Amino acid sequence: MILNTMTYKEVYDNYMRDQSKVLYWRNKYADKYQKSIKPNCPIQVKHQIEKNDYIISLFTENRVQLFEYYFLPFFNNNQRLLLVCQETPWIAPWGEEVVIPGVHLYTMHFLERYNERFLNSLRSSLNEVAGVFFGRNIMRYPVKVTDAINRNIGKYSENSQLGFKIRDGFCFTVSASQNSQDSPIPMAVCHVYTTFVGNKDLSEEQSQAIADECAKTLSMHKNLLG
Repeated sequence: MILNTMTYKEVYDNYMRDQSKVLYWRNKYADKYQKSIKPNCPIQVKHQIEKNDYIISLFTENRVQLFEYYFLPFFNNNQRLLLVCQETPWIAPWGEEVVIPGVHLYTMHFLERYNERFLNSLRSSLNEVAGVFFGRNIMRYPVKVTDAINRNIGKYSENSQLGFKIRDGFCFTVSASQNSQDSPIPMAVCHVYTTFVGNKDLSEEQSQAIADECAKTLSMHKNLLG
């Protein structure tokens, strides 16, 4: 069980310990789900299983590939969030990229904006919206949020210093880390996803600013690799 009194590292460790149970139910239902997929349907999230408090989302696009994601409804101060834990890149003080435990929390506002600005689906539940989001946006590129990026977004992007460029647009987050007493590398990091802006809603200046920040990060990675 995950409690809101746990540290980020404790949340991550408990989530990972649960994965063997989650995978059991995923394997039980995946084949049945694939056989039920209707042809020529671009986006389908027709199978979501609730087991051991987790929601297992099976998602297909154009019947080509089965995507899957596991997320946990989580409450903090009466606010409902969706929790996903995965290893997350982190740049150490000396410039090296390392991978550390990552806790990713998605607010209901974030999912509502994704639905409004990308899916435009009035009948989908937020759990189904989350299933599509996770399935379509597996690759995420961390981007430093500059003033040029954070223009005319509103209160939900306040205090956002790091965002993620994804396939469908841009995610604004508020981030914090759990520091270690023995190492300059944090024990874990937490990203709270506060709002979403679709590609078509980004201004030309914002899109260019995001591209510039991505290029800086890529250049740094190339220098590190020699």
